[in-house]
Amino acid sequence: MPGGRPHRTDGDETPLAQADLARVEEIYAIAQRFAREGYHVALTSRSAAQAEEAAARIARETGADCRGYALSLTDVEEIGEVFARVDAELHGPGVFVGNSACLGVDMD
Repeated sequence: MPGGRPHRTDGDETPLAQADLARVEEIYAIAQRFAREGYHVALTSRSAAQAEEAAARIARETGADCRGYALSLTDVEEIGEVFARVDAELHGPGVFVGNSACLGVDMD
């Protein structure tokens, strides 16, 4: 688990972690752990239904604010749009957990 929590400027003291569900089991466990540690969690997947279902399950299990978003890591515009939604809805991300597909994408 991270040693420190990301700084947030919106006054909400709850940190946020965002995870992509391409490697479902591993990423789900990581997202669940962040939720248990008190983070808001945004899950992304090419399938909105998969991301939303996983987010709802983590929310039920942990009580954390978890949300699912459809995201194709091959669409740079979509990446920007989803990050803007996550920022607007959850004021983050402070932590991003990705997969190897993220290595070729400039997230700035």
